[in-house]
Amino acid sequence: MKACWTPMAGRSISDGGAAAPSGRDRRVGGLSGSLGEIVYGGNDGIVTTFAIVAGFAGASMHETGAAIGGVAVLLFGLANLFADATAMGLGAFLSARSTRDVYASARAREQAEIRRHPQLERAETAAILRREGVLPADAEAFADLYARNPGLMADFLLR
Repeated sequence: MKACWTPMAGRSISDGGAAAPSGRDRRVGGLSGSLGEIVYGGNDGIVTTFAIVAGFAGASMHETGAAIGGVAVLLFGLANLFADATAMGLGAFLSARSTRDVYASARAREQAEIRRHPQLERAETAAILRREGVLPADAEAFADLYARNPGLMADFLLR
């Protein structure tokens, strides 16, 4: 199976496809592919943990409130930090899995359409390319190439 581009942060799904001609794998992944999630989760964790710690610290300073020790405030903060990290990680995982599943389903439907109506899908591909400014002759040549590679055509039509 060939590597295919997916809309998930520009990542590529591959089960052993060939590397780029330069020898470098140009797919986005690892830390750079998750940077937005890391920043979002970090900001969320910092804000809510600060709110928990500040709330307990404020409660312990009030004369009528129960005295809450510094160790307890720190423990509550760490527990909240762990809970936030777990929730954010699970949310990111479920979101990525759902996105992948929806894309795979849409791709399968598009490939079925390509099998049922190859000329119609080829014409649609050429029309999209022309709309994007590709010269008509080049659009037809690209559409012919895509028609010989239905997986790539489906990815193109779904972008």
